[in-house]
Amino acid sequence: MSVLLALYPVMGLVLGMLAAGVATAMASVAPVLAGPAGVVALEAASRLRPWRALAAATRLGWPAAAALMAVKLVASAGVPAPALASALMLAATLGRWGAVVVCYGGRAIAGAPEDELPGRAGFGEFAWASMTAFAVTLSIAEAIGLVLVVTAALATLGIRAASHRLRGGISGRVAYTAIEVVETVVLGALALLAAVLNG
Repeated sequence: MSVLLALYPVMGLVLGMLAAGVATAMASVAPVLAGPAGVVALEAASRLRPWRALAAATRLGWPAAAALMAVKLVASAGVPAPALASALMLAATLGRWGAVVVCYGGRAIAGAPEDELPGRAGFGEFAWASMTAFAVTLSIAEAIGLVLVVTAALATLGIRAASHRLRGGISGRVAYTAIEVVETVVLGALALLAAVLNG
């Protein structure tokens, strides 16, 4: 069991705040680049972001990793300026909650040392991480937060199920991929909601 996993959503929130600060600063200079600047800052600030592991986990290599990053940049550009700071914080928080879900139960795949899970989450770690992530999301985004929680949960469970089916278990690469995918899905959902509501 890893107590640190219980704090993953909090770590995500802190990283999201840093990214939000960069996005806010960029908005005063070049508003159209605020979202992408925030995403780049989030990538740079996070230590849970091994691009090699992401590329290997997708089994499609660097093109898939680059495509995922491109989607994240485009999605962040589609989030309205007033909601951008919150979007970055929620994406980082829920992304790391996704990693905890991957590390909860399931069979770990024995592989290279760099592919080890960041830890094994017991029920306690899973419960604390979930309560923290959901409380932050629902307090910041209220009703939309519920949509984001469900979206993040579906994406994470899909990754977990696919990993068990295709690889026979879970690994560190799968956990890190969950962070990336959930961040992208959250930003994409917010951009889509903004387009629908403003269209």
